[in-house]
Amino acid sequence: MNQYVPTAESLFSVDAGCFTGSITEWGLVAYNQSGVAQFSAWKREAIEIDPVSAEALGVR
Repeated sequence: MNQYVPTAESLFSVDAGCFTGSITEWGLVAYNQSGVAQFSAWKREAIEIDPVSAEALGVR
């Protein structure tokens, strides 16, 4: 975690990755005010997308 905002109740980090074979993965980690991970999830989809679009869609 690069930045921490102590006034927020939670901090969410999202990311996306593109892999060979038309695989895209999306990830999310939720942190509490102490910076401890409280929840994490990821999803793998059989779609082909360019890295820039994957990052932009991962934030939405």
